[in-house]
Amino acid sequence: MITAVLDTNLLASGLPRSHPDAAPAKIIDAWRNGLFVLAVSEPILEELRRTFGNRYFSARVPKPLLKSVMDMLESEAVVTPIVLEGASCRHFDRERVRPVAIRFNHYDGGVGE
Repeated sequence: MITAVLDTNLLASGLPRSHPDAAPAKIIDAWRNGLFVLAVSEPILEELRRTFGNRYFSARVPKPLLKSVMDMLESEAVVTPIVLEGASCRHFDRERVRPVAIRFNHYDGGVGE
């Protein structure tokens, strides 16, 4: 089974289902249908909570829906601790995503490495 780490941008745009035909929503659907295991870290979840709390989301997505999205992630995704062994995080986003990928031995250097 594939284990994937999705960044906050993809999770924030795909989870509330405001655009169900968009690529992020289809990726989330694939996870929900068991096509891959979603791995996240607490820093990814924290950033998603902050993102969902901003004015853009609070004006467009009902608060109960955002809460249920976070509950679903916390209960159904694999929440893994950050492991920084061998990681050299040069970019803020990579500080949340790369260590999770390394934890599952799925980091291949990424684009531009």
